[in-house]
Amino acid sequence: WAERVDLASGQDLTMRPVVLTAEAGTTGPVPVAGAPAGGGTGFSLDTIPTGSRVFVNDRELPQRTPVQVTDLAPGTYQIRVENGSSYTPWLSQITVAADQVVQLPAAVLTLRTVTVQFDSTPSGAAVTLVRGSERRSVGMTPCSADVDVSGGLWTIEMERAGSRDYSAPLVLVAGEPRSTHTAALEAGRVATTGRTPVVRHDPVEHTPVVHTPTISSTTTSSSGGGTGTLRINTRPWSQVFVDGRLIGNTPQMNIPLPAGRHTVTLVNSEFNIRETITVEIRGGQTETRSLTLTPG
Repeated sequence: WAERVDLASGQDLTMRPVVLTAEAGTTGPVPVAGAPAGGGTGFSLDTIPTGSRVFVNDRELPQRTPVQVTDLAPGTYQIRVENGSSYTPWLSQITVAADQVVQLPAAVLTLRTVTVQFDSTPSGAAVTLVRGSERRSVGMTPCSADVDVSGGLWTIEMERAGSRDYSAPLVLVAGEPRSTHTAALEAGRVATTGRTPVVRHDPVEHTPVVHTPTISSTTTSSSGGGTGTLRINTRPWSQVFVDGRLIGNTPQMNIPLPAGRHTVTLVNSEFNIRETITVEIRGGQTETRSLTLTPG
């Protein structure tokens, strides 16, 4: 059996039921592999990841996925799949008729927590996870922690005596229960004047506003002195990090930066996007960038 389908970006397509026709030389229905000669009544199910526990009306099956059940009575059943505390349970309901074995689509379990290993060069940095107003102290590198990924994106902050403060988004590979984040810490630098830009959120518009009182650039460049402006927008939206510091979500139309080269990282965890570019800022001028990002 085969059928051609047209799938649009972002579309969740449900296929119509498939009825298989017996090949020439056979009679009667073709049983599912492993089913009794009479065909049985029930369902077959696999999961991502495999090896998950399956419950039928709260009765746990003795086997782990992939499973095949052929001893049910006709009727409606609640199906629940679990795989430890790292994954959110998967729930469904099926109705089976007599002598029918329903082939269910693979159940894709969503991660609830990911075990992340935090490392830094040099080691001995204090690790803090930040998400909105939530701050979680993890420990000193190298260290690991189980991180809740059911909410929004986390930002990793590292502090170490003699090194510049580090800040970067926690980017994870979809579906992977373990991850590693390694930071290369720069040696501390002393600015002759001014302070580091401070990011705050306007209480009314909720728009990131960057206040930069007399910035002293640590980047050498032939772009001249002074301060320029970066305007950046992306499709789809992304979080903007400039030189490791979170600015806010695109579009950003007024980011004041000291003249010189700057590293801009664009992150969208929903589409598994992390892209880094370099921009050249010239004093008194505006640099505009508009990018289309490719999902990972």
